[in-house]
Amino acid sequence: MQNKLFESQIYKSIMTDHISNIISAMLDNNIEFRILCHKENISFEPELPARITNTMGDMTLFDISNYSFESAVLTNGEFHFGAGFGSENIGTTVTIPILSIAQIFLGEIPIVLNFTTQNKEEEKEIAQKEKVDRKIDNSMNALLNNPNNQNLLKKRKR
Repeated sequence: MQNKLFESQIYKSIMTDHISNIISAMLDNNIEFRILCHKENISFEPELPARITNTMGDMTLFDISNYSFESAVLTNGEFHFGAGFGSENIGTTVTIPILSIAQIFLGEIPIVLNFTTQNKEEEKEIAQKEKVDRKIDNSMNALLNNPNNQNLLKKRKR
């Protein structure tokens, strides 16, 4: 029964908002933190060499501190930050879908637990739907806020 809750769109939406709000609060208040993520949904740009990614487990822990903290941003259901990997400190931008963040830690204390799961295809579908929804909202706002369209609104109210 619980699995159905964790897989439901409403719960995923709640968790997306919750995780995003917690990360925003940490960034806004200059509080460094750690995140534990599902590796399968993480992307690196530029790609990291296989010798580095092969050492990461299915769950990967990132310290969001120093440069990673300074470069961190939330956009469209994803968390992005810069990081260096390996003894050569190979620089890359890490992109993690919000629902791929399983836990957020403040020091050693877990402050967020996320039991949802999501694969890359689901993430793409949700991001595309949100993009379309934003376009519809923007188009409607542009229409409604144009003073030349006030006569359309008056006709519609009759």
